[in-house]
Amino acid sequence: MKIFQPPPPTGINSERAADNLLPESSADRLSAILNICLGAALFAFFANLVFSLGSYKTYFYLLLLIFIVSAAQQSVRFPPSRQLLLQLLRKSWPVWPTLIVLTVPSAWLFSDVMHKQSTQNIAYFALIVLIGLWSLYNLGQRARAVFAYALFALVTVAIIVNLAVNRTIWVPPGMPVPRTGIYSNPHYLALTCLWAIAYLFYAGRTGMYQWMRIASFVLLLPAFFLLVSTSSRPAWLALVLGGLAAQFGTRGWRGLFKAMLVVIPTVIAFVLLFPVRFAERMRALIASPGQEERVELWKTGLDMLADNNLPDWLLGHGIGSFRRSFTPETESYSVLVFPHNFALEVMFDNGLVGTALILAALVWMARALARLCKQARAGTRQPHLVFLLFSILVAHFAFCFLTVSFYSYYFLMWFALPTIVLLYLSNIHERKAPG
Repeated sequence: MKIFQPPPPTGINSERAADNLLPESSADRLSAILNICLGAALFAFFANLVFSLGSYKTYFYLLLLIFIVSAAQQSVRFPPSRQLLLQLLRKSWPVWPTLIVLTVPSAWLFSDVMHKQSTQNIAYFALIVLIGLWSLYNLGQRARAVFAYALFALVTVAIIVNLAVNRTIWVPPGMPVPRTGIYSNPHYLALTCLWAIAYLFYAGRTGMYQWMRIASFVLLLPAFFLLVSTSSRPAWLALVLGGLAAQFGTRGWRGLFKAMLVVIPTVIAFVLLFPVRFAERMRALIASPGQEERVELWKTGLDMLADNNLPDWLLGHGIGSFRRSFTPETESYSVLVFPHNFALEVMFDNGLVGTALILAALVWMARALARLCKQARAGTRQPHLVFLLFSILVAHFAFCFLTVSFYSYYFLMWFALPTIVLLYLSNIHERKAPG
């Protein structure tokens, strides 16, 4: 599978970016082995997000340990690489001021509230981005291809396992009970399906072997079925927005308009195919939108913001303060400790300063995506990879915006993956091919 085709960097560990997995030199071989171990640990970290095989912190600390050993070994063996960390920090500059402002001013200096888990997740996100960039700059084309095949296998196993688990759940006739698969919440299964659908479309278009392309399009059918079975309306909306984003990135405004015309008959088809699970959920939303749980939570969040004083508006109450301050009006809301709305949560916890910085980082990402899409249309980038990146960023952000906490690892850890690829592709033009 073609992935990350641009030439290896010059002056940044170019010796270890060759296509050979294990060079002949013993020192180079050790460096290559460490890089492969780092890539494998990074893959294991994201695989754990799919299957929840254990605490993601355990996988993170293992990844961090291998990264430290790899960075130390390469800095001793290859003196130019001592500057690699500084170069990566410079290339990933949107991550670091966001980390500092979110975790330091609003959490430690100006507030008595700091939710430890949320703060840790932000730090993990930043370090995962750094480690991911290091891996992409050091792994060769062959190692990246192996990573792509492993990712295809991961998606395939995830779909098969969740289908098998869902078949064991008895659902009474006429009852739109959401399926959860191997997860405790149907929205988590929906998130996995969104990522699987996006990647399968990409693999179906770019797979090196015909069997992989055919298998990708075949697997799309059960992936769509699983997504509908979750009854997750935010996921359905995110799927539509992700598809529209891909068409916009591919064909511009004309492609977006044509794609919007396809949405209506597609929704009608889903209503006819899934009259209980899909149609009933949509009918309930249209009939009484004001009685939806999210709408009630948003009203409560707006009331909480209305009680802010000037320092609270500027710097917020501290990370995790919404969950402490939230007082549910009914017992059914007692387990909902975040507003299911990124804007309300970030504004309450981090104030205008944190919100403005996050918006600035998102604007930078949007501009970087726009440049990549323009280059893809001109033929200087891999178009399918760029448009996969565009669609998954839009779909993931839209889904999580309405479903999980901004500081949760379900949002931040998954969001790190497209962020890594975006930062990497955005800096390729700064390098020249060897020779």
